[in-house]
Amino acid sequence: MSSLLFERDLLYPTQNVVDPGILHVKLLSPTNSRIPVIIESKSMHSALII
Repeated sequence: MSSLLFERDLLYPTQNVVDPGILHVKLLSPTNSRIPVIIESKSMHSALII
C-alpha cells in the first residue's frame, strides 16, 4: 500500500465563470522509481477541453 505524499483540489476555468471545473489530484509514494498519480474529476466539466 502506497502512502499519500500530496493531495489537492485544483480549479480550472470553464465557459461558465460561476461554475469552475474541479480536479482532485493525489501523489503517492514512489514504487520502483515511479510516482503514482491519481486524477479524479469532481465536476461535470471535461478537463481535456480547456
